Amino acid sequence: MNRKKHLVEETSISKVSIETGELIEETRTRTHVISRVQEPFFCTYTKVLGMLYNVKTITATKLFWKFCEMSEFNSGKVRITTEDRYRICKELGFTGNTYYNALRELEICNIVAKSGRGEFVINPELAWKGDSKTREQLLKSGCRITLQPDNSFQV
Repeated sequence: MNRKKHLVEETSISKVSIETGELIEETRTRTHVISRVQEPFFCTYTKVLGMLYNVKTITATKLFWKFCEMSEFNSGKVRITTEDRYRICKELGFTGNTYYNALRELEICNIVAKSGRGEFVINPELAWKGDSKTREQLLKSGCRITLQPDNSFQV
């Protein structure tokens, strides 16, 4: 794991003899902050893991795990640019049609929802990258992924 050390504060205290003007004692303190790079991590929740049983293809399952990996911290949002889509297809060995079919399957199973052009949200009841307090607040606020009559998903 990569760690970076940053100097935050440096303090120096000197004691000088009044009689001789000589340096008696000097104390230096340094305060450092060590930061580390966050590892990609997300949780899946077993209570609703049955949603994944509705996924019929391995390609959809692979795309789901890739979306989980790419999701934003504490939001579940996934932003996919054209370049991202090409990279995902190359990494997973998908064609463009395979990608779109897998994505549609995830949408039908209410695992991900389209929230804008190239933007998706992972159902927080199933998987989450972030702190559990934020997830609980989101779920308590009534956030759910639902299929609307016009066949578009909304959060």
